Order: sequence, then structure tokens, then C-alpha cells
Amino acid sequence: MERSVSYASRVGVKAENAVQLVESIRKGLPYRAFDRLQHEMGVTTAELAGLVEIPARTLARRRTEGRLQSDESERLLRASRIYDDALGLFEGEDYPVADMLSERGLYLPSGSGLSETQIGQVCHSLKKAQRQRFAV
Repeated sequence: MERSVSYASRVGVKAENAVQLVESIRKGLPYRAFDRLQHEMGVTTAELAGLVEIPARTLARRRTEGRLQSDESERLLRASRIYDDALGLFEGEDYPVADMLSERGLYLPSGSGLSETQIGQVCHSLKKAQRQRFAV
């Protein structure tokens, strides 16, 4: 599996390439992908819903429908990718990662989700932390 889509397996998406991943996003991920990432990250439903910007009532509807919309699926995969990259930085130790990525964390302002700008900020912070951690 390509590195570019390996993080998708964290939420149960079986994509061998980016084309298959995009198709999964267009179709909308199954609701269980949300549950899977929530469990993996060790955060509450409300925390992950806030992070990926899905209101509670909408999330309840998606649970009943069994599928996320494409934009919600994309944001969930963004969260999964950042979590996957952060785990790499912390060498698999997830305790600092969940706090960092949750609403109570250092890298996302309280009450905000994963907008494009914030994703860039988080990725920049991860890269900076990685350089500092491995500096000689």
C-alpha cells in the first residue's frame, strides 16, 4: 500500500492507491470509520466530532444512516492522517498524540475543527517538533 493512503486503513478504508481512496471519499465512508478513529485516538465522540466539524445532531443522523457525507469523510481522513503522522513522530506512543489533536490540545484552538489552515498549522508543528526531537 502506498504511504499516501496507509493512514486510511486506520479508519477501515481499504484503498490500494489514491484513486481508490478518492472513490471511497466520494461515496462517503461508513459511519463505523468514525467510531474506529474515535476508539483509536482515545477521545470522546464529542471531541472527535468537534475536530472534524460534524455537529452532534448531524452525527446522530449519520449514525442512523450508516454513512458519512463526502466532505465529512474527507475531514475524518485528514484527522486520521495527522494522527498517523503524529504517532510516527512519537514513535507509536499515543498518549501525547490524542491530547495534541483533541480540542483540549496544544495545536488546535479550542472549539475549532480541521480547516485547511489549521491542517497546515498542525503539519508544520509536527514537522518542527520532529526536527527538534531528532536534532543532534
